[in-house]
Amino acid sequence: MENANGIKAKFIVEAANHPTDPEAVENIQGFMWDEEKVNNELRTYMTNGFKDVKEMCKTHNCGMHMGAFTLRVN
Repeated sequence: MENANGIKAKFIVEAANHPTDPEAVENIQGFMWDEEKVNNELRTYMTNGFKDVKEMCKTHNCGMHMGAFTLRVN
């Protein structure tokens, strides 16, 4: 946290509607996954998410940030 003193923000917020990674799902469901399983699940989520955002960008002729936002509100 070397730059913490330089941050000029009133609030710093992180939020999610559900666990955002396979490791959290593993813990909630009581599964014991090895590192390879966690990495494979995470790769699948990230790859599918990227493809979904990229498709939204093509559909709405926009950049990745707006594509991700549009996908989320749809």
